[in-house]
Formats: sequence, structure tokens, C-alpha cells
Amino acid sequence: MSKRIPRQKPSGGSAAPRRRPGRPRRWWPLWVAGAVVLALTAGFSGYWFIWRTPSAAGETITQTATAALQTLDKSVTASGTITQAVNESVAFAAKGTVLTVDVAEGDLVEEGQVLATIDTLQLNADLLDAKATLAQAERTLASAEAAADGSDASDATIAAAQARVEIAQVAADEAEGNLSNAVLTAPAAGQITSVAVAVGDSVGSSTSGSTGSMAGTGSAGGAMPTSSNTSSSGAAFTIVGTQDWSISLTVADSDLALLSVGGQAEITLDGVADTLFGTITSLGKVASTSGGSASFPVEVQITGTAEGLYDGLSAEVALIYERRLDVLTIPISAVVTEDGVSYVDKLVDGVATRTEVTLGETVGSVVEITAGLAEGDEVQITVTVSQTGSGTEQGTQGEFTFELPGGQGGQGGQFQMPEGGGFGGEFGGGAPGGGQFPGAPGGSNG
Repeated sequence: MSKRIPRQKPSGGSAAPRRRPGRPRRWWPLWVAGAVVLALTAGFSGYWFIWRTPSAAGETITQTATAALQTLDKSVTASGTITQAVNESVAFAAKGTVLTVDVAEGDLVEEGQVLATIDTLQLNADLLDAKATLAQAERTLASAEAAADGSDASDATIAAAQARVEIAQVAADEAEGNLSNAVLTAPAAGQITSVAVAVGDSVGSSTSGSTGSMAGTGSAGGAMPTSSNTSSSGAAFTIVGTQDWSISLTVADSDLALLSVGGQAEITLDGVADTLFGTITSLGKVASTSGGSASFPVEVQITGTAEGLYDGLSAEVALIYERRLDVLTIPISAVVTEDGVSYVDKLVDGVATRTEVTLGETVGSVVEITAGLAEGDEVQITVTVSQTGSGTEQGTQGEFTFELPGGQGGQGGQFQMPEGGGFGGEFGGGAPGGGQFPGAPGGSNG
């Protein structure tokens, strides 16, 4: 039987620390604590130097520009939408029954092309009656004038006869016009977008257009639609242009006085790469008021042809009211102004020489030079580029990685702030939630 030997206390009165045999000491809590301190320190330093302190060092870049002659424009900018310039509603001016319909919806027509006709039987009869009435009135007037004796009664008879002749002439002219209007033609080239009449319809009546259904579809030179004798005084056809486009704009009252009909316009359209051009076709005189500000309508006609246009497309338009040709210009960034005097670094035999210049108007990024330079002179532009670090803030804040040495019984560890994490206070986040410290010792934690 073994005997239990009591533990002896060392001299000095204090007990020696007890160590269980075969169990390593736990160093990894110290590594973790050190990693956290390191991460916080690095995070604070990274935040301060990357996001708070711009780089004091800057790179100086020199470029050259040439004084050149340009066209300078002054303009009023407005936005609007494009529409077809041709949008005509065409109706019969004469009363009658539709005899032919020569086009169908979707057809392309030329200016002056026949669209439809009405029966001329009644129109011819009306014209003959009007001419007969006119002839009778003229004979009556001639008889009155022949029998004139200078008396008041005679003068009154002549005046009455003359009035009847005038009335009869108006009726005859109207009847003749109605006969010519029996053939309805296209007022402009374009596409037929609606057809509202059919053979047999009564048109040009004083009654409002009734909604009789049309059977069949007409085609140019082919079969014609039939109808149940409906009556209409509205538009028989609608023609929309396929090549000509206009833009409706509004400008402020202060800008209207700068513009004139016939003025040029430069047009930028959504989805159209090239700049288009146009002319001002009308300036409205009736203002619309919104929020206490008055604006006036302006119409612009697009000149030339362009692909990819459609009704309702958004447009930005520069309405040019002043254009100057052959203006000597340089980039405004080449000019330095000190105490009211402007200078440029003019290159003379390759050497930058400070040269005084006189400035004119500034348009966009260029400035007019009225004295001090000539066409072809080269000027030097000096640009200092400094890195502020502001662009690195997005998407990188809170991501710091540190390699940790392997603990006893484990491999090398790594500590990484989770995405979207950060440090408390002005670092924009709290302590990492659910963060892990991979690479902890592989032994038991118990």
C-alpha cells in the first residue's frame, strides 16, 4: 500500500504555484487581446490618415494649349419634346355624299394626292342655280340703270338691284368652290393615321359627327369602305409627317426678347448621338404663369433628316441669339489673374514666359483673348494633382486584416472586421457582431 506523502512548503513561507502535469498553458487569450488592441489602433490610424488627412504631397503636371480661332455662341437653353411638324386634320368643306375613299390608314401620301371624293350631282345643280340667279340679277340691274331718271325712286331701284347682284355673285362663288372641294386632297406629305369616312357617308353637314361603324378597309386604288349613311362634319383623315419634326419649348420672359424667328438652334436628343440643328419658327406672345414666373412658348423646326426620332422624345435645345466667328480663344485654365491683371505662360523657344493678356468674353471652358497672343501661340497650363483619399472611403471603411502568430497547439490566426462593421463613435459602427478569431489554438478550451 502506497503512502501519501504530505507536500512540503518551501522555505520562505509561500506556496509554490501548482501546475498540472501534461497540460499546456493557455497563451491564446493574450494573443486575442493583443489582436484587438492592434486592430483598434490600426483602425483609428487608418481612419485618421486616409479619411481625415489629405496628402500633403502633390504631383505637378504641365500641359500645352494652342491659341486658336473659334466660333463663340450665346444661347438660351430650354427643354421640350419633339413632335411631327405635319399633323393635319383634313375634312370636306362641301356638303355631299362620299363617292370614293382612295387611301387607307397607314398609307403614305404626297402633297396634293387625292384622298376621297363626294358626289357632284347636287353640287353641279347648285352651281347652275346660282349662276342663273346671278344672271337674272344682272339683267334686273341693267334694266334699272337703263330706266334711270335721276329721281330718288330710280336711284333706290338701282341700289337694290346692285345689292341683289352682289348677293348672287357670292352664292355663285360658293357653289363653284363647293364643286372644286368635292375632291379632297392631302395638304402635305405624310402618313394617314386615321380614316373617319366611308363610301355613302354624308359629309359637310351641320350636324355633329355621328359614330356609325365602318365596314371594310379602303386601300389606294382598290376596294373602298362602305357605310350605313352616317353623317359627319368632323375630320375625315389625319395626316402625320414622317420627315419633318418640331420641338415645343418655353422660355422666360427675360429671354424672349433675345430671340428672333429664324434664329438657329442646336438640339441634343435622348438616345441620338449626333447634335441636330434647327430654326426658330415662332415666338409666342401669350405667357403662361407658374409660381409667379411668366414663360412664353417657342417652336423650333428640326432641319435636315435624322434617324431614330419618334413623337415625345425629350430634347435639350440651345437657342442661339448671338454668334461670333473667328474669335481667338485659349482654355480659361491657362490664365492667372493677379491684382486685376491677367497672365499666361507663353512658350517662347520652349521656355514658359509670363505674358500679360487682355481677356474678352468667357464661354464654357474657353476665354477670348483680345490682346497679348496671336493664333498659333502655345501656352503652358500647370496643374497640381493632390491625393486627398476621399475616394477610398466608400466600401473600405472597417476592413482591416492582421496576421496573428500561431498559438501553442494551433496554426497562424487572422483577425478581420466583418463587412459593414467598424469601430464605435465617429468610426461609423459598433464592435463587430458575431466576429470570429480564426486560428485560435487547436486544443480544448475547457
